[in-house]
Amino acid sequence: MLALENELELYVEDLYRNQNIGADSNQRNLMSKEAFEFLMRPVINVIRDNRDASLDEIRRILYRNSGIEEVAKSLIYDKGAAPGMMISYGTKHFMETLIAGANREVSLDVSGKIVDDMNQIFLPNTIFDIASITKLFTSLSILKLEEFGVISLDDKITRYVPEFRGLEGISILDLLTFQVPLKTKRIDQSIDFEEAKRALLDIKVDTSSNVARPYSDMGAMVLKYVIENASGQKYSDFLDYYILKPLGIEDVYSNVKDNKRLLKRVASTGYDYRYAVGTNGSEELILNKSVACGDVYDGKARILSEDGLSGHAGLFATTESMIKLSRALMSGAILEPNAVGNIGKNRTGRILSTDIDNTRNYSQFLGALVHSKHPILNFSEVHHILSGSTIGMSGWTGMQLTIDPVNEVTSFLASNRSHNRVTSIDSSIAKKVLVDSRGRRLVRLADGTEKIDSTGFVYQRDRLSHKSLELALQYRFLERIEALENNKVHSLVINRLV
Repeated sequence: MLALENELELYVEDLYRNQNIGADSNQRNLMSKEAFEFLMRPVINVIRDNRDASLDEIRRILYRNSGIEEVAKSLIYDKGAAPGMMISYGTKHFMETLIAGANREVSLDVSGKIVDDMNQIFLPNTIFDIASITKLFTSLSILKLEEFGVISLDDKITRYVPEFRGLEGISILDLLTFQVPLKTKRIDQSIDFEEAKRALLDIKVDTSSNVARPYSDMGAMVLKYVIENASGQKYSDFLDYYILKPLGIEDVYSNVKDNKRLLKRVASTGYDYRYAVGTNGSEELILNKSVACGDVYDGKARILSEDGLSGHAGLFATTESMIKLSRALMSGAILEPNAVGNIGKNRTGRILSTDIDNTRNYSQFLGALVHSKHPILNFSEVHHILSGSTIGMSGWTGMQLTIDPVNEVTSFLASNRSHNRVTSIDSSIAKKVLVDSRGRRLVRLADGTEKIDSTGFVYQRDRLSHKSLELALQYRFLERIEALENNKVHSLVINRLV
């Protein structure tokens, strides 16, 4: 046991040090050594209590003891936070996937009436609208062009797309790292593609923007055209040729609605509701019929789809494809390790003010079209146990992607939380949301109509995401103890929860 205790001490030292790799002064030392030791101690205890167990048996015991199944079941079957979900997590050598729930609850009949449609459960090859995680592909494409020497990040946007006259003097790096706030007309409210394209080309710097929340879709939308004009290829073709095909990633799509074979595998994200105050002062649920199964949920990406894949949203993918991408990033198969380590580096987060009780208020922490570790865990897309180089992403439809290239762990949670749920609530009635005995957040109208509120999904899902990453780090520790060969990859383990 002394040797195992020494290994634990060394691993805890590594995790404690790694949390600061790539971190700035506001992100450093967010976790204590004692906290890391507490999270990793169960690995030693399981090995001690199961001396004759195989590696896989020990891993299964850690899995059962983690409580991750109970957290996942609670999220889907008790709280009903989404119709269903899949979460894949692990290391470069081992991944496992949990599946729960259905990919569709309702649809529209021929008369346009909403009807129950519970025919399909999630399968390992279910395709998801990954929403804003599309931005990661845009970031990788820009960095790939830089690696090829085709562009410099200091180049001005107008060098490649002179039509963006309102961005004179703005660099690629400015938009890649959310340095410049932008404004334009509401693209998703345009009457057609031509009006939407004119609105985008008329984009300008927003000098009155609130610097506390610099996250925006606009920069990635512009960078899509930089990629196309610099490479001479459509954005989707560039992705296929330089990123997806070389890695053998097949299940990533920019269009699924026109392919009946693919459409059968798509998780429905539409038919959601807005909880609003009507013109007569009564509360009502307004059904969104604009997003059929297979449609891109994001309105901007949908109306601009005549111009191909947008840079901020619009991709569809399976969990397996996203895990392949994560592993490729961690192994340096897409970009050089130094470049990968800089993607999640904080570019925007800083202290805005300090309250009288010394509580610090921060702006958003963002990297190269991704989230960076926020010092307050409740506001952070990146778990504090991970390195300062970790890439964090989320998507409106219920996505969360985490890639830690230093600790070599990853997690991808995919769901359809926007399907048959309340996704928007007028602020004047937000306090009327109820929580029942099962933990479901409910909107309940006077006529007895009930709908589950998923507006807080980003916080509800964190417990599951955090559990997956803690378990992944335990698996990584187990691999170190077992001294796995670097090229040994275990099959994906699928666990269906009921």
